[in-house]
Amino acid sequence: MEQFLSFDSNRQHLRIFDFNGELKELPEDFFRQYPDLKSLDVHALDLAALPSSVNTLKQLEILNIDYTKLKQLPALAHLKELHITNNNLIDFDKEGGKLIGLTALTLGGYRGNTLPQKLVLLQSLETLKLTNSKKNSNTWPEILELIKALPQLKFADIDMPQDKGDVFFTEEGIAILDRLEKISGRYFDFFFPNRIPLVIGLTKKVSFQRALQHVLPEFRHLTASKNYSPLQLKLLFGLFTKSTSTFSELLPNKLKDALHEKITLRLLEKPKGESMQSINKKLGKYGIKTSSTADDENTIVVIGNNSSFEEVIKFVDNNRDIITIDQLNEVLINEGEHWLLQDDNKEINEPLLRLLSSNQPENYKVAFQIIETGGANKTIQSMLAAVMMAHPDKEIYKSAEKLYDKYGSQSFKLHAKGVKASLRKGGNVKHKIDAIVAHPDIDAMMFRLMCLCISGIYVFEMKGYKDLKLPEEIVYFSHIQKVYIENCEGFHITEAIDLLKEMPACKVLKLSGCHIPIPASISSLSQLETLEIAYNAPTDISALQSLTSLKVLNVEGIKIKEWEWLLSLNKLEILNINNNELQTLPDSLFSLRQLNRLEAKQNKITVVQERLNELVSLRYLDLSNNQIKDFPYFLSVLQLQSLLLRSNKISLIDTAISFPSLRELNLSRNLLTELQFKHPLSLGILDISYNKISKLDDSLFTALLRSFYANNNEITFLPKAILNSSNYHYFWLQNNFITELPDFFAHAIISNADFSNNKIASIHPDFDKYGAQNYGRLYWKMEKNLLPAMKIGGMYIH
Repeated sequence: MEQFLSFDSNRQHLRIFDFNGELKELPEDFFRQYPDLKSLDVHALDLAALPSSVNTLKQLEILNIDYTKLKQLPALAHLKELHITNNNLIDFDKEGGKLIGLTALTLGGYRGNTLPQKLVLLQSLETLKLTNSKKNSNTWPEILELIKALPQLKFADIDMPQDKGDVFFTEEGIAILDRLEKISGRYFDFFFPNRIPLVIGLTKKVSFQRALQHVLPEFRHLTASKNYSPLQLKLLFGLFTKSTSTFSELLPNKLKDALHEKITLRLLEKPKGESMQSINKKLGKYGIKTSSTADDENTIVVIGNNSSFEEVIKFVDNNRDIITIDQLNEVLINEGEHWLLQDDNKEINEPLLRLLSSNQPENYKVAFQIIETGGANKTIQSMLAAVMMAHPDKEIYKSAEKLYDKYGSQSFKLHAKGVKASLRKGGNVKHKIDAIVAHPDIDAMMFRLMCLCISGIYVFEMKGYKDLKLPEEIVYFSHIQKVYIENCEGFHITEAIDLLKEMPACKVLKLSGCHIPIPASISSLSQLETLEIAYNAPTDISALQSLTSLKVLNVEGIKIKEWEWLLSLNKLEILNINNNELQTLPDSLFSLRQLNRLEAKQNKITVVQERLNELVSLRYLDLSNNQIKDFPYFLSVLQLQSLLLRSNKISLIDTAISFPSLRELNLSRNLLTELQFKHPLSLGILDISYNKISKLDDSLFTALLRSFYANNNEITFLPKAILNSSNYHYFWLQNNFITELPDFFAHAIISNADFSNNKIASIHPDFDKYGAQNYGRLYWKMEKNLLPAMKIGGMYIH
């Protein structure tokens, strides 16, 4: 028991720690020996309950719970601080009422996916830390309401993914956060340059722990004496922090409304390619003129990315209307004869889209000539932006930039510059594009498509976007061969099918995890060779029988009842029917003579039918996580290379087993007590982990074996036959009862070995003679044995 405890009598602090899951319970009177305990840390993997004596700790002020199986909290009304991390078992709605005196709470996990409602009872709470970003991302409205409901709360630490943090930055949300003294968290501690939420300028009290520490107090000081409107404060804050990329979205375009009024434009900046004379010429017919000195009630001030806080604030103080150069440019462009901007321009727009999406130098030149005189709507602007930022040819991307400067958004250019994400260099391109398209002036889909086109990538991939809709223009990108739409809830599948019908080169469609009904119209995609619709809901599964070109099909997790439609798919080579509540393999499956790979794991199969032998092309079979009791010996007539039977109920395997072609065998998590082969197999991978095997038979080890997993068994010694293989990539024997590493084992060449949590008390001296220069031993895991700290044979024992 003592090995699990650490007590500091001066601080009255007790640590209970068990990283191996050995400590299952504590004596009922355990805590009575610590009557003056003030703080308690519990980190014990398999500890499911604290004894009732914990309730006698009347002096306890701080309780830390980390990596346990605790489901209940002690009744300690006097407890001041509670910190729960890495535990999703506690139902705080049931348990939290015991701790109404808390002043500090860390909640890194809790039972369920909704924020516990009883947290509002903690009216004395001053510090709240919600550190589970996954749970937080789905409960942010409740988090805001909780902050609002806790009158004493001063500090909040909320871990929020970067793509979800903006939900707090509405005027309503920031008003709630401004009740606090300080807020921190993964999102709140860092803001992208030029993308600082402007609504922060409305705050008067709250500070951000690491971000804006000096900027925000100074801004508040400069604006405190004036009665600015929320719009004016956001504008000024953007200028003060040089975060101007969303000004065109923030400010109403007052120039549009004033085209028939005699107003004067005060130009702090001009659109590229324009002068005061050219602007006067275009807008003079409306009685609009430009000036470098005007400042009266008929003045509209035009600002740009380089306009300073100091020069703009005086116009704000005088309540002048303010617009951006992008908004001025929008009016100037509309005053020209730019026929591409008209609503009925499809006949011209279509050839232009084809020219750009061809990614051919000569076609770019023609397209640029058309845009020069015809203008560029948001779709074309976004394609130009992609060419400007991603194309490797300097002449082409400079020409695109010139046109974008004329017709595009300077606010976007500033945003892209601030992101500092060059698409002409290496790195995480997806991350770069995600950052670039986070601007309202860019059509994100068109930018992505054009980037794919430029780079020659033929896979269009979107993950985790709700209510996603493919743009109609995708049909012009004829190079696309694969479309991956994964975990996109609410994906507009019906419209997508209509578009994909016009893309004959697209032969791969993945729609996994969207949780949407798959319409029968999917049968019209006759060009498909690969279809993945895992974890969706087909309205008519029989519609798949029309897709006779399919070679790969994934229907995992759909809970299919009828399987006759499989008979038509005789070209299938790979089939995934995992997690379909199957009690037996469907008869129609056995007609698939070209089937090479079959996955039927996570079902309820008890018996493997001998008809599987009819699948003469089968090379890979995965029947893991079923209820199979008898090993399917009859499969030896096939040329199987991989057989996976992990997590079943197999207790015995005949030693006469013969699978000459087998290269991978997985029998992990069964009921085996022994295993040997009368006819040695030519295995490269063997997994017998999580069984009850006490002895490793020599027949398991062959010259071809490279990966061997026998962890979590009852093995006591290593056989010399291990050396039959000259080189192991993986050799895992953790969580067994091995007592020594013998002399012959020093000759084994292993890249990744794990002997942790055994009973090893000695390592033969030959380890210093042989293999000491084998750098792979540096990564051997030897912790939690009976060895003293030492260095031997290239290993460091701690």
